Amino acid sequence: MTDFKRRYLGFLIPPLVKLSKAYYATAKLFVHHLFRSVFEDPIVAWKPDVVHAHDGMSLPLGVYAARRSGARMVFDSHELEAHRNPPLSPRQRRSVEKIEQKYLPQADAVTTVGQKIADHLVAQYGIERPRVIYNAPPMTPRPLPAKWQQPARASLRAEAGIPDDAIALVYTGNITMNRGVEQTLEGMAEYLKRDDAVRNIRLSMVGKTRPETFYAVTELAAKLGLQDHIHFHDPVSPTAVVDFISEGNIAVIPVIPVALSYDYAMPNKLFESMLAGLPILGARLAEMAPFVGQHKLGVCYDPVSSQSFAQALAELLSTGKAPRLTEAHKQDLAERFSWEAQEAVLRDVYANLGAGPGPLRVAMVVPNPCNPDYRVVKQAETLVAAGHQVCIFCTRPVGSDLPQEEVINDVEYRRLDWSVRTAANGIFKFYARQIFRKRLRTKPV
Repeated sequence: MTDFKRRYLGFLIPPLVKLSKAYYATAKLFVHHLFRSVFEDPIVAWKPDVVHAHDGMSLPLGVYAARRSGARMVFDSHELEAHRNPPLSPRQRRSVEKIEQKYLPQADAVTTVGQKIADHLVAQYGIERPRVIYNAPPMTPRPLPAKWQQPARASLRAEAGIPDDAIALVYTGNITMNRGVEQTLEGMAEYLKRDDAVRNIRLSMVGKTRPETFYAVTELAAKLGLQDHIHFHDPVSPTAVVDFISEGNIAVIPVIPVALSYDYAMPNKLFESMLAGLPILGARLAEMAPFVGQHKLGVCYDPVSSQSFAQALAELLSTGKAPRLTEAHKQDLAERFSWEAQEAVLRDVYANLGAGPGPLRVAMVVPNPCNPDYRVVKQAETLVAAGHQVCIFCTRPVGSDLPQEEVINDVEYRRLDWSVRTAANGIFKFYARQIFRKRLRTKPV
């Protein structure tokens, strides 16, 4: 390379790099449109009778794909998109609310994960009340492919070496900071200061953790004198959680309501713990606390108060041992809140879509690789069991070795290569095709 070219390119490269970064940063602001540009044409080409969109990023896509296909559109709101954690900036929140205000009323049916979220969506957008489908596990085992199964495991107590006479508190879910783990440790330390405390008490944490989190949690435990009271367990298969935690004594659900979506949460672990028969020591959240009280599931506490945690734990252990749910109580709850009960709601939603008689072609779409997204998987398999044909359109991250197409339990999975960068580079072609199609439709004969 000549000195002239080197100087010339050296002059151009920095502003080009800045321009490229600005372009992709701007593109992220229109991620809903980017997602649509990648997924809409393949979904329409599949000729669905129903487009079933999961999560907020799929909402505009679901509306447009259904419109082009002459299909019905179902939207499943997994949480309050405008009030999720980490909290959105005021500008981001307004943008999400603007999108939901435009597209939610166009859905033929909306479902969600809890009553409070359903109430909020009605009040915010004036839509018909969404049907609630809880994130509950099934009563009967469901087959999972080998790649989604964890290796054979010992029981929870055997795995951690917890003696039978110890009280085992069980936390399930991702083990991260700011998810209530710190408050649980502080609450345990506060409880152990009590004269009437049960001394042999342990905390088993079941879920994914990163090295930095592991060290932060163990360091805090050591600082509180709890280093011999905590145990880490690798995640278990979603269908095996109930059995694995059933050896515990108390389920701890320490959700911190840092966002409205968290305050309204009805988490998986609530239903998993309930069906395992464990009494619940839960954060006092807007919907979960009344649910725990109404169904006599345990005790709730102020999620940011270690004294409140300690008092609630003392109440559960007032006789020295937390009372488990009776078999009759557990069976009654299972019949009302297990996945089998939620399936009935989903089937009823589809029965009232007016999508025509007979089996339907259902295109589900979710903005993750579905490897697995168990809520989506359960819904898809429920619809297949009802006689419908289901294809889940999901993402395939850059560099992923996930198959682009596979069939699991009679559900078809199609993963489309997805990143903001690649979508941004192709979005103009997508909208050029839209304009061309629109002109063909309006061209006089």
